Amino acid sequence: MKQLSSCLLLFFVLCHPAPAQQTSTAYAIKNVTVIPMNREVALLDQTVLIDKGVITQIGNAQDVKIGKSVTVVDGRGKYLMPGLFDMHAHFFYEQGDNINTCKEELQMMLANGLTTVRIECGDPVYLDAREKVKNQEWIGPQLCVVSPQFVGAWPWPGKVFAAVCDTPEKAEAAVKKHKAEGYDEIKITFMVKRDVYDAIIKTAKKEGMKVTGHVGPQVKLPAALAARQQIEHMDEFIDMLLPDTSYNYGQSVSDMNIWRKNAWATVPFLDENKIPALVKIVKDAGIYVTPTNFFFFSSFGEGRTDEQYKQRPDYQYIPSNIKTERWNIKERYWKNPPPEESRKNTFTSAKNDF
Repeated sequence: MKQLSSCLLLFFVLCHPAPAQQTSTAYAIKNVTVIPMNREVALLDQTVLIDKGVITQIGNAQDVKIGKSVTVVDGRGKYLMPGLFDMHAHFFYEQGDNINTCKEELQMMLANGLTTVRIECGDPVYLDAREKVKNQEWIGPQLCVVSPQFVGAWPWPGKVFAAVCDTPEKAEAAVKKHKAEGYDEIKITFMVKRDVYDAIIKTAKKEGMKVTGHVGPQVKLPAALAARQQIEHMDEFIDMLLPDTSYNYGQSVSDMNIWRKNAWATVPFLDENKIPALVKIVKDAGIYVTPTNFFFFSSFGEGRTDEQYKQRPDYQYIPSNIKTERWNIKERYWKNPPPEESRKNTFTSAKNDF
């Protein structure tokens, strides 16, 4: 109950701010349908009492007594549930023309029931957004903001949302710098060499910071599991299903290889019999994995028509300049995509087996 309390309360308070003259910290949500999440049931006609940020009682409306100084919200015909967590999110600011729409995006997140969100690329703009929510200047979910991404190189034009670490010394300095700046975790992405990776892990451990992000082909999954890194995108999972390292140098469609046809050529050789052993070593490592599978299915696994993309409910919220950029990327990829059988087999396996 205690873990659910803050989620329920945060979602309620942010959507129902107290009137200016209201000084009570006690609320009652009356006659609401509660979705508890610990069992498959809808609890009808409930009253939920909240005092000083803690749920003190949930019960049938006719049985719960509401004090005189309590602010009452009529929940009839509505549902109350724990707030949702988005464990891997990005703001539009790091795309297109780098326009700051964080305030509006936070409101959209909250409107969709998100009360806690991990922002998976760091920037001072995002630290500012986190503080504005914390200080109740903006409404939005509680934010965890990771560091700018640690990369071995940054070959792309435009604003750099990364710490380029091509030596262990640079990696050590970058971890300490981003810890001092107030980031919650260290984020690793592309082209990180093994000695640099080891320096990131060692320094982050000393600084008391978690490490999350991609696992590149220069590091490989066993090393990331030994380091107890939180893994995004299930990087290197599929590569572990190759029969041996002779197939495309042991690289399949993880990380940046998902864009490369020579990596897709390895898919027919993947051995699904290796999945149980792979699941066991991940479980034994005691780490968290953020699959982000929808990104793979929607961008690589499914050949949707332009009209199908435009009919998606979230399409209207994407800034026009970013739409142009994404349409261009889509056209390049689908002009000569990997074989349909390879795509479907890979993503069906990811859906069903992991």
